[in-house]
Amino acid sequence: EVMDKGNLVSDDIVLGMLKERVTQDDANNGFILDGFPRNLAQAEMLEALLKELDMALDHALLIEVNPDEVVARIAKRAEIEGRSDDTEEVVRNRLNVYKEQTAPVAEYYKNQEIVTEIMGTGTIEDVQERIEAAMRFWLYIGLNRLKARSCGPFLFTSLQTYSDFTTRKSI
Repeated sequence: EVMDKGNLVSDDIVLGMLKERVTQDDANNGFILDGFPRNLAQAEMLEALLKELDMALDHALLIEVNPDEVVARIAKRAEIEGRSDDTEEVVRNRLNVYKEQTAPVAEYYKNQEIVTEIMGTGTIEDVQERIEAAMRFWLYIGLNRLKARSCGPFLFTSLQTYSDFTTRKSI
């Protein structure tokens, strides 16, 4: 019901699910978070959780897409899948929620200098190729800089603005 209106699930529920999942054996060498954290409180809660688990967030990928393209893509998904949470009104509400709650998370991680921005326009294959290239780059840098240390969690979130592919961290 909460998601059908375009709103977000509570931080406590999400963090509890995350803690349960990242402590499973198959996440010992790192993991990818897709669409989390969605607000500053969650970012701070994630930081505390990772500290408790003796982990650190290594990298964040921000996928940038023009808001009108987001609406068009989700409208197409609604047509194909018949989802009740994919109406234009709900999507526009999600974009407003993003602007108010999630966009500040991008700045939070930019201040930590762990962000790579990915242009999210083009074909699915184009975007996937950009994401994989960024991940290979960070794994290569991480493994060479830190030798045998496994790279910890990656973070994916999305910005609703358009820009060229750029990296924000100097090597």
